[in-house]
Amino acid sequence: MTLKNCEGTLVAGCTIRNTGLWGVSIEGGRSTGAAGNDIYATGAGGVSINSGDRQTLTRGDCYADNNYIHHIAVFQRTYNTGVNLSGVGNRASHNLIHDCYHQALLVAATTTSWSTTSCTTPIWARRIPAAIHVLAGLYPARHGHSL
Repeated sequence: MTLKNCEGTLVAGCTIRNTGLWGVSIEGGRSTGAAGNDIYATGAGGVSINSGDRQTLTRGDCYADNNYIHHIAVFQRTYNTGVNLSGVGNRASHNLIHDCYHQALLVAATTTSWSTTSCTTPIWARRIPAAIHVLAGLYPARHGHSL
């Protein structure tokens, strides 16, 4: 399910499974989120959020809250995470993520927050990556994270 340039849109209480790509993909827009969903058996990741403007540091305020994400990335295994945060001012909180192939949470953003996101047995890959991966070093504008 892809939400492009939406404002104030919420995907809530759904079972999202057997998708070819992401369970929920939020691209652009503002104050849009995925909350209380059961997401599994996806071709890529669970929830991907890319919202906010890095040039002007305008916040996207998009979110992934209280989702149960597991057994994802069936077809595209690497860098397809439980929750992928990019952009500016987005958040992930209270998600339960397990049985991922790669990372449970990937952050490549500015001023994001993630809290009480539980990662249990998150990784299947032979070379074990981190459960939470923060890409900050390459771009000085990627700062202001809170955990």
